[in-house]
Amino acid sequence: NNGLNVKSSAMEAGLDFGVTAPAGRNCKIGFYIGAGISMSNLDLSFNGNYSYIYYAPIFNKENMAFNFEGYEYNVTSATESVKYMDLYVPLYLDFEFRMGRHLLLTLDLGAKAYLNMSAKVASPYTVNYSLNGAQLPSFTPDSFIVPNTYAKKPFDVSGIANIGLDINLYKSRIYFVVEAGYEYGITKSFESTTFTYISASGSKDKKPIVPALKQDGSERQGDVATYSLISGLTTKRNAIWFTTGLKFKM
Repeated sequence: NNGLNVKSSAMEAGLDFGVTAPAGRNCKIGFYIGAGISMSNLDLSFNGNYSYIYYAPIFNKENMAFNFEGYEYNVTSATESVKYMDLYVPLYLDFEFRMGRHLLLTLDLGAKAYLNMSAKVASPYTVNYSLNGAQLPSFTPDSFIVPNTYAKKPFDVSGIANIGLDINLYKSRIYFVVEAGYEYGITKSFESTTFTYISASGSKDKKPIVPALKQDGSERQGDVATYSLISGLTTKRNAIWFTTGLKFKM
């Protein structure tokens, strides 16, 4: 995303239910569906030296018209962190292979759907920059040009593949489960509502995204609307999961 660095982490907890049927002497196939809660953190940052000119309309009283005056910005860094909570529903096939009296090898293939429930700002958008050569204090805006700037897409879907071991704890009724898996987004979880964070130099017709501070045609701090880092993010889920839990068989 053109200089935008993204770090993320997540934890999930849920319950899966399913039915299995024999598919051979030491093999079973199961169909599972579940529900759970996913808690994730998204940390975004920009580090570098990015310069551009922002043209602001200035009213000229002499000719009663607006002239465009250029302001030269140099952005050195920007940061932002948001926490999300999603409801997820997995749907998958489970292939179970008996490796011994107390050990099963499992392979899961399927999909997972996410419904975004909430977003909470952990660390607000803060940008460091200079204006016309003068370094300004770190700036945190009071509002954003894009409404609901922290919102994910309300619904997204991923493909999943897991491999694991089921360890028999009690009479083949209770198993301890250890899994490793990979998740790849089929649909986008974020899609930029504006431009990418770093765009072309400003002009009278196309203004850049950072920090694009503006209020009634003036360039000043305080109650200034701008764009967040997340409003320039377009991405899909891409994760490696490690899972532990208990499996109960009837």
